Amino acid sequence: MIESLIWIILAVATLTAILAIALLVRTSQVFQSAGKEMRDELRASREEARGAGKELREEVSVGLKSTNDTLSKTLEGMGKVQQTQLERMSKQLKEFTESNQNVLDRIRTTFDSRPLCQCR
Repeated sequence: MIESLIWIILAVATLTAILAIALLVRTSQVFQSAGKEMRDELRASREEARGAGKELREEVSVGLKSTNDTLSKTLEGMGKVQQTQLERMSKQLKEFTESNQNVLDRIRTTFDSRPLCQCR
């Protein structure tokens, strides 16, 4: 009877060892699977972040180009306005100079045509 009890205990211990080994193998496979899923998820996240970064850079680039074009057109318009104003001022200054010259010529003519005063 003791011998059969020992065999039963030995059989149960062997079965427990086999089940423990099977459980370890199964757990190992689950961890490997979870690790692979985690790596895949991290890879997907990196790719998504890379794509989002690229889109953001492109958006910023387009915005800067638009701002640059607008600024360039504005400065060009301001330059044209200043050029027009400078031309007008130059014309007015020329007319003013000619007008002053004419007035001075008349004054000179007037003085030249008067007889010199003979002082006693």
